Amino acid sequence: MSNFRIKSTDAKCYEIKFKGEGSIDAGGPFRESLTNIAEELEKGVVPIFIKSPNNKNEHGTNRDCFILDSRSATPAHKFMFKYFGGFLAYAFLSKSPIPFNLAPWVWKQILQEPVTMADLDGIDAYSAQVLRDLLQYAQNLSDEDFDAGVDQYFTTVLSSGEEVPLCPDGETIKVTKANIDEFCAKVLEARTNEATE
Repeated sequence: MSNFRIKSTDAKCYEIKFKGEGSIDAGGPFRESLTNIAEELEKGVVPIFIKSPNNKNEHGTNRDCFILDSRSATPAHKFMFKYFGGFLAYAFLSKSPIPFNLAPWVWKQILQEPVTMADLDGIDAYSAQVLRDLLQYAQNLSDEDFDAGVDQYFTTVLSSGEEVPLCPDGETIKVTKANIDEFCAKVLEARTNEATE
């Protein structure tokens, strides 16, 4: 990680030479290597990013964005995240921005800012719409009609596609008008923390 410490804004954290080929990028081989690193991370060569649900479904905003992969939790993955953090720090401290297509959701997580339903909409419009619909049903329907029309339990589907309980025995606890606010808060909390540890 000491390579990422820079002495000036024009310093490079490494030197690059492409054997047998010239530089395509106007910024030279170093700038091109940063672009290649960003592209490889987004293509899954290093398993720490996944497409956001909006990206996978081609629906909603930020369709070109990536988020952190909640399944990447081994010591090797943690080292990859640390290395990625070094690249981010280098980009912030230098004149060499790296073109990562990370969703605004990820930047808010990195900055430890609270995320909202609007932020969830920015990565998973379908899930955000389901929560908004449930809240509206709770306002407009009687208890009996809500219970008859809503078949949702205290579980949620993460960006990786994995369904998880939101509390102990969540798969057996039905969402009702009385607990709808708690359910929505727990979904947002689970989705916010799905790739943090």
